[in-house]
Amino acid sequence: MHHYEPPGLLRDCARRGMRAPVLAVGDGALGFWNALNEAFPDTRHQRCWVHKTANVLDALPKSAQPAAKRAIQEIYNAEDKEHAAKAVRDFERAYGAKYPKVVKRITDDEDELLAFFDFPAEHWIHLRTTNPIESPSPPCDCGPRSPRVPAPAPPHWPWSSSSSSPPRPAGEP
Repeated sequence: MHHYEPPGLLRDCARRGMRAPVLAVGDGALGFWNALNEAFPDTRHQRCWVHKTANVLDALPKSAQPAAKRAIQEIYNAEDKEHAAKAVRDFERAYGAKYPKVVKRITDDEDELLAFFDFPAEHWIHLRTTNPIESPSPPCDCGPRSPRVPAPAPPHWPWSSSSSSPPRPAGEP
């Protein structure tokens, strides 16, 4: 199995003819944005709200975190981009005097944090975070209301291939 860093992976995708994504969602780790700009310069950026919220809250005293979390949720749960921008200004007014560096973590990335509002509303929940991508469990695990489908049984015929052993599940050496 090959391990690709973002620059190589994205350059390879572009070289193979992949069309530029309209929007990319990320937290900025591993040079992702620079690699994206190099391979697909027209792709818009959406910063992950889950990561951004955690970074902002970690920089605040514990006593300020619950109210700040609610204020951040007002931004990304706004009914539209205009209301979200107003919620950013409200956050700035509420926390800017005491925590200007923390507020800059939101205001400096405002365009990239609010980019998802430019897409159809039914997609917003998926576009504002990378968490479904990073989750080790399926993102559509609906809990007890959804009946579980058992894994398929192994084939009843003997394995035959030019390989000396049967295929291994993805992720195993």
